[in-house]
Amino acid sequence: AIAALALHIVKKPVAPQSPLDSIPTTLGPWKQVGEDEIFRDTVIEVLGTDRYLQRRYAVDGDPQKGFVDLHLAYYTELAGTAPHVPERCWAVHGGTSLRRPTSIALELPEIGREIDRKHLGTGEPYRIIEVEHPILGTRELPLPSGPIAIRTTMFTYPDDPSLRQLGGYFFVANGRTTDSALAVENVAFDLTSPYGYYCKVQLNHTDRSSGGEGEDDQVIERFETMAGEFMIELLPHLSEVLPDWRDYESVDGEVAIDRKTELSGS
Repeated sequence: AIAALALHIVKKPVAPQSPLDSIPTTLGPWKQVGEDEIFRDTVIEVLGTDRYLQRRYAVDGDPQKGFVDLHLAYYTELAGTAPHVPERCWAVHGGTSLRRPTSIALELPEIGREIDRKHLGTGEPYRIIEVEHPILGTRELPLPSGPIAIRTTMFTYPDDPSLRQLGGYFFVANGRTTDSALAVENVAFDLTSPYGYYCKVQLNHTDRSSGGEGEDDQVIERFETMAGEFMIELLPHLSEVLPDWRDYESVDGEVAIDRKTELSGS
């Protein structure tokens, strides 16, 4: 029955185009502060992947002007890899949730240009950008298909009640976006495709609030502003790292392009 329906239960791996840490250390006004964080083996085991990036960026390299901690985690061996998200992780480590996770749609300008080809999963036209590669020259790469909304939560801790720890995340799965940790596995496990991957894109930030009326709302607003400004700079470089899903999309049951064939010139 599986063969007759052309379903794919076991997924073939999809490697990133470039290592996650190849994302530039300077993104517009945002500059890396300190070194990339290297997780312990026990943390990697919990995370479920050794393909990750944990890096702090600050405006002009000065955290006093605003900062975000970028966390990327990439999955393609998908069996049993439920996403590790802050509302679960921080609670386990003694945090107290101050708000239920809320989806915040980032107001981003249109980047790149629209082309005729549509993402088969979303039905939306691809938007592509031009990037320069030192070997391959000018390349046209697609941006993730779909809106960018970050699922945001806010925690505090008993030993520091004025602290506000914020985390906002979304996923790029098989070339499309979702902010749902429940939906992402369904997207990546699309039974009509022989391939599957997803990447968690998470921004963390810490702030202070006395908990007075409206103060926590202001904390959220500041985080939303920083997240939007940072994401504008990050998205083009994310397209250079994540797979070009057009190479793996199935058209009438056949994979459109094979990346190795394309790069070899065959």
